[in-house]
Amino acid sequence: MVKVVVVGELDVYTAPAWRRFLLEQLDKEALRHMILDMTDVTYYDSTALGATVLTLEKLRRRQGVNCQLVVVANSHISRVLTVTGLTKVFPLVDSEEAALREIESLTLLDVPGESCRDGEGGKEGEEVPT
Repeated sequence: MVKVVVVGELDVYTAPAWRRFLLEQLDKEALRHMILDMTDVTYYDSTALGATVLTLEKLRRRQGVNCQLVVVANSHISRVLTVTGLTKVFPLVDSEEAALREIESLTLLDVPGESCRDGEGGKEGEEVPT
């Protein structure tokens, strides 16, 4: 598992770097789950959202259908994910503790042949400059 702490704005200007960063995380780690702590994100537009969705799709293609990105969100991020219907795709929580509980529940649901493959990890949060 990797925890990523995001600070600032994720928009059309920062989305390419955001996308590269997320994909690099997938390449560096045999990830099962990722926590995106977005409580300090002040703006989040559709280009950055698209990069986040792409990351989840690639994670699931590489590691299995039960792998997940869990979003720790402030009210702005919650509104964006709710309006776009993506709360059905990304578990949305209000704290890191809740994110860890969500990941634990997903791990309990792993089904042979469809679960996430075992990965290395345990890396603490990296702050993403925006």
